[in-house]
Amino acid sequence: MELGNLEIETGQNEKVFAGEIICCGGAINSPQLLQLFPGNLGKAEELKSLGIEVGQDLPGVGENLQDHLEVYIQYSCRKPVSVSPALKWWNKPWIGYQWLFHRRGPAGTNHFEAGGFIRSNEKEKYPNIMMHFLPLAIRYDGSAPEVGHGYQVHVGPMYSDSRGSVKIQSKDPKEHPKLRFNYLSTEQDRREWAEAVRCARKILNQPAFEEFNGGELSPGKEVHSDEEILTWVANDGETALHPSSSCRFGKKISWLSREIEIFLVWEIPFKTRPEVKSKPGNYYAPLCFKRGVARKKGPQF
Repeated sequence: MELGNLEIETGQNEKVFAGEIICCGGAINSPQLLQLFPGNLGKAEELKSLGIEVGQDLPGVGENLQDHLEVYIQYSCRKPVSVSPALKWWNKPWIGYQWLFHRRGPAGTNHFEAGGFIRSNEKEKYPNIMMHFLPLAIRYDGSAPEVGHGYQVHVGPMYSDSRGSVKIQSKDPKEHPKLRFNYLSTEQDRREWAEAVRCARKILNQPAFEEFNGGELSPGKEVHSDEEILTWVANDGETALHPSSSCRFGKKISWLSREIEIFLVWEIPFKTRPEVKSKPGNYYAPLCFKRGVARKKGPQF
């Protein structure tokens, strides 16, 4: 197989020759790649509006985008038992030394020290809320409240029924696609979010936390009603970086050429899944990949 005029990051054009070419783009770049190559696959009217010749009308490509949204519920800690001091610049050389030469210390963990799955109400048959506990108060961007010691819980629904999209904006593969996650767009999603925050608060205010509980930092006691909680989630929520399910093709794919079949089997056996599950995609994507390998190599596998 030949892939011609491949432009690499240096700006040079190269030709790649191989028995098979494996492409990987994830839940964001996979729809973009499919709409541009190898067969201009996607919603016909949208491709035509960009001047792209339609290879096959597949309305599911770029639709059905799902993700896990999460918020941090942060508390001040009365006792000096958190790892907050590790954030101070003067402690970082020692932390680096511990890890490089002894493989221990604060750099030896991702600090998600505990986690759990709970039901947001008694009517749920299975856990629908995911939680992670960290022994410090910090955001993904590294910012932290100036309170000394603290801790936090990351919480959010696992089975959100909000659906978004990934759409190319031009023929230029360097132009980022347009992302629309549609968080909080359904009644179920909004209800589960209000319940999730209340459940997390209930756990963090149990007697077992009393000697450590120095008061809620975020969202704060002023955020109480459903409307206030949802407004806070909309403003403060962050992706858990689990986007998925954005390349649905439909049940019949007999029209695919051999080249495109190879592309689908190797590139997106996971991203074609119609629904995101409770765990992050990196847990079960390898299983889908192995299944694709088995399909490719034959029934003996």
